[in-house]
Amino acid sequence: MKNFSLIVIITMFSINFAYSEDITESLLNLYSSPSVITNIKALATEKSIEIRFDSSRTERELVIYRSTNPIKNYNDLLQASLITTFHSSNNVFIDFPLKGLPYFYLIMDSLLTKSGDYIIVQNQNVTSQSILIKNNNSYALIKGRETLRNQPLPYLDLKSSIESGKYLADSYSELPVKYNLTFESQNIIDTLIKNIYTKKLDALTPVIISSDLATSSNSEEYQLKRILESDFKDQNWLAANQLLSNFLSVDHAKDIETNAHFYLAQVLFFQNKFKESFMELTIIHEELPSATRPWMDRIFTYLQEDN
Repeated sequence: MKNFSLIVIITMFSINFAYSEDITESLLNLYSSPSVITNIKALATEKSIEIRFDSSRTERELVIYRSTNPIKNYNDLLQASLITTFHSSNNVFIDFPLKGLPYFYLIMDSLLTKSGDYIIVQNQNVTSQSILIKNNNSYALIKGRETLRNQPLPYLDLKSSIESGKYLADSYSELPVKYNLTFESQNIIDTLIKNIYTKKLDALTPVIISSDLATSSNSEEYQLKRILESDFKDQNWLAANQLLSNFLSVDHAKDIETNAHFYLAQVLFFQNKFKESFMELTIIHEELPSATRPWMDRIFTYLQEDN
């Protein structure tokens, strides 16, 4: 009899344990499954755009993207800007973009961006029709500016003076007098210019910080990694310029933003936009002194040669 009771107790314990495991697994699957976004709609008001949608879950983190072009696939999403993350319990998001520009919006669970399993379904989680805030006051604003002082000191307003027929005063500035150098002086200058940069400079190659290629669940790091592994690595500088500019159009963590500026500076350098590249490098020089120094030195050399 005792053995029978022991068998019953062990059997009941096994059943309860297996049942508990099933419940735990079900809860884990429920917690880790992303929210499904449907029925997205956008409505423009006088100052904002309201994006309404339905979410299958109320306890998830969502991300919202904005683009001036239709979002139909992953490449279109790379051109879009990540606005922010928010809680799925709010089924209305209010955006305050620039007036007069058409916008498309996409909403999805942040888990999908971290895993790379992007879902793009027209009229479900992405708007298929553009929406904009009408800029009705732009003409009135321009007309209002024309009533201001037509010759603000110390500048001479050439446009209003020409249109009104007013007399334009002679300028006090004069062109410098040109003097011809002596033969000896000209030879010295030519020799100095010729010998300033006689050393052949090694070509610079694109640099990627190793940590930016590491696998990460952070959505910001993952977006930057995708840009680096595609157009930046393939040296498609025009596309990489656009992607990095879009990426930097929203706020990111300090280290991610610093590295993105470094990559944008390289892209501008290889597009021969040396001044713009130098300005990007000056922004992050204190954070990445050893990485930015070779690029700044080379740009400085090129700018000197142009002058």
